[in-house]
Amino acid sequence: MGRKTPFQIVCLLAFGAFAAVSCYLTVESIHLSLPSVPRWCFWIAIVGLYVLTSYGTKMIMDSFDRNKIMDNRTAKFVGGLIIVLITWLFVSFPTNTHSCFYFKMAKPTAKSEQLYFINQFKQLTNEETAIGKFNEDFTKKVEKVNAAKTALEAEIEHPERPGVGDQAERCLQKVENELGVKVGTITRLSHIGRSQREINTAIKFYSNQIATQLKIQSEQQEQQLKSHLKNFRKEAGELNTQIANMNANISNLDNPEYDEEKTLAQSRQLIRTAAGTLSAKGIKDDYKGYRSERLTNVTEVWADMFKGEFKGKDYGLIYWILFSLVIDLAAFCFFNVAFKEKD
Repeated sequence: MGRKTPFQIVCLLAFGAFAAVSCYLTVESIHLSLPSVPRWCFWIAIVGLYVLTSYGTKMIMDSFDRNKIMDNRTAKFVGGLIIVLITWLFVSFPTNTHSCFYFKMAKPTAKSEQLYFINQFKQLTNEETAIGKFNEDFTKKVEKVNAAKTALEAEIEHPERPGVGDQAERCLQKVENELGVKVGTITRLSHIGRSQREINTAIKFYSNQIATQLKIQSEQQEQQLKSHLKNFRKEAGELNTQIANMNANISNLDNPEYDEEKTLAQSRQLIRTAAGTLSAKGIKDDYKGYRSERLTNVTEVWADMFKGEFKGKDYGLIYWILFSLVIDLAAFCFFNVAFKEKD
């Protein structure tokens, strides 16, 4: 091969620098998907693959060099192309782009997703809202009972059939149905005449009877509410703990004293826990932004890009694609020059 020229030595050093950047990005991308595997394992494999890829590009370039005498020029071209396709197009290039995209998006994505769950949990920990929701059915019930009671009173005072007749009895049964009690629970008056005094007496009597039933049910509702609030406050305490942890994590993401990747890993764990909590409560998770967990997976990110998920969004993925292309193409060019044989 002979001694290298000063220019080739410079190119060799440049290749080492660009290759180091590319390998670092590939290792980080794969490690995000397989965090349990030590990084040094990936480094050994990726450096070997990158050198192989670089040699593959040299095989392609040499096959076009008509000044060089060689056997099986076509086979060398095809062999080099296969190496590049397998090791660069399917490994180095997509992972490099993914790492750059992840570095840009990880923090804002983690913050946005956690803020969504914080807002959801704040609604779930609002005691006034919880009381209103718990009493909602009973409030509607009282409204229906009062409406039925008004209809009963109107029937008793009906100018054409005053008193308690068959129509009034049907109205009274409607009241009992709305109260959720058996027909006959409310004591019936007998021998009610049609005088205004007797009509007023009947209205007052039934009004008191209905009020008594509502009071009993209201007291039962209060007891149930106390039990409900006891459980609610326990669950709210757990949700408030998650809110506090997510708020602390959001703050730590901007604090240089904390290891960023460890903090992001904690973000993803907090988000998984929060999502599980919502699911356990039967609440639909309708977060519209990009998912932190999905962001760590190179194949899912590329799949989303091809499906048009990033269209119209300022994610900058195209920029990182171009950046990755430049890094690798520059490295391959430096490799070819550094190891070019003298004519």
